[in-house]
Amino acid sequence: MCKDASRWHVRQRASRDHRVVSLEELKANPRLAAVAVFCSEHNEQFRFFDEDCGHVVCRDCVTLKHNGHKCLSLAEAASKYRQEMEALVTKASTQAEEIKGAETKVEGVSLELKQAYEKEAALIQGTFREFVAAVNAREHLVMSELDNLYKTKSFTLTEQRDRLHEFQACLESAVQRANTAIQSPGNTELLVARSDIVSTLGALERQPPDLAPQSNSILKFFFDLGQLLDLLSKVGFVSDNTGCPANTTATGSGLNFAVPGKEASFAIAAHDSLGRTCSVGGDLFVAELKQVVGEKKVEVNVKDNGDGSYLATYTAPADTNDNYTMSVLLRGSHIQGSPFAVKSEYVPLGRVSCYHCGNRVQASMMYYKNDRSERHYAATSNKRVEGFSALCYGCRGVSSSKPWWVFVCGPC
Repeated sequence: MCKDASRWHVRQRASRDHRVVSLEELKANPRLAAVAVFCSEHNEQFRFFDEDCGHVVCRDCVTLKHNGHKCLSLAEAASKYRQEMEALVTKASTQAEEIKGAETKVEGVSLELKQAYEKEAALIQGTFREFVAAVNAREHLVMSELDNLYKTKSFTLTEQRDRLHEFQACLESAVQRANTAIQSPGNTELLVARSDIVSTLGALERQPPDLAPQSNSILKFFFDLGQLLDLLSKVGFVSDNTGCPANTTATGSGLNFAVPGKEASFAIAAHDSLGRTCSVGGDLFVAELKQVVGEKKVEVNVKDNGDGSYLATYTAPADTNDNYTMSVLLRGSHIQGSPFAVKSEYVPLGRVSCYHCGNRVQASMMYYKNDRSERHYAATSNKRVEGFSALCYGCRGVSSSKPWWVFVCGPC
C-alpha cells in the first residue's frame, strides 16, 4: 500500500494492531506474505470455515474446540462470502468514482478561486493606484483581507482535496486487495483476507467524506468613490458577497402560521461568513413547505430584492388544517432555524352578521370555505368576509328544508 493508505490503515480500530511491513522486508523474507493452509496446532489442512467464530479450521478443531458451531466447507464458505465481497467491492468502487469526481470538482473550484483572486487583486491594485498617496494604508488592509479570505478558502479546499485523495487511496487499496483475494485460486486466501477487507471497507463506508466543495470560488471587491473623502478608513472591503447559511436569518409570520388558501410570507436576510449583512442579491435560496404526515409539498416563491434581502411567499392548501415544515436552504444547507414548524389553520372570524337578513350568526363552528360564490351575492363581495360563508338559521327558516348558505359580514 502507499504511505497515505498505510497511515489510514494504522488509524482504524479494526486494523490498528496489524503489522505493516515494507516491500524491502517482504522481499528479504517472502514467508511474511505466505498464507497458512495448515492448522498450526494440529498440523492438519484447513477444511472448514466456522461462521460463528469467523475462522478457518481443520477437522480436529471442529471436533475439539468448535463443536456445535456452524461450519461450512471451504468451497461453500468461499462461494457465499465471495458474493458478499464482490458486492462490497462494487459499492466501494462506485464510491471511489464519486470521490474522484468530487476531487475534480474541488480542484476546479480551486482553479476558479485562483482566477477570481487574480482578477480581484488586479482590480483592487488598479483602483488604489489612482489614490496611492491618500489610500495606501487602506489598500494594504483590503489586500490583507483578500489574502486572508483566499488563504482560508484555499486551505479549506486543499484540506478537503487531501482528505478525498487519502480516502480514495484507501478505497482503491482495499478494492485492490479484495480483487486479489477474489481472484485468488485458493479458497483459504480469500477467507483469511476477508475479515480485514470487510472491516476496512465497512469502516470507510461508515465515515464517508463530504463530496460537495466546502467553499466556493467567489471573491468580490467593493469600492465607493463617494465615500473616499469622508469615510476613507472604511472604503473598500473584500467579501465573497454570498450568504452563509449558518449566519442567514428569516423572519415573518409565514414561518409559523398560514391560513389555508391565503398567501403567507416571510423575509430572508442574507449574511456572509463573517456575519455581515450582504448588500447585494444573487444568492439562490430554495424553500419548500412539506406536510409533516404525508407527501404533500407546496412550492414557495423566493423573490430577490437585490439588496441582500429576499421575500418568500406561498399559499397553503385550501380547505384543510395541517402541520407542515418549512425548509429554507442556501446551496443545499439549512439557514438558521430551518426547518421551521408551520401550522396551517383557519382563523376564527368571531361573531358575524348575515348579509341577507342582517341577523347575527352565533355559532363560530358554522364558518365554511365558500365554494358557491356565483349563487350567493357575488356582486357584494366588498361587504362580506372574503372567501367564507355561514349557515343562517333565520334565512333557512323562510327557505326550504335545505340549508341557506350566505356570505357573512363581520366581525361585528
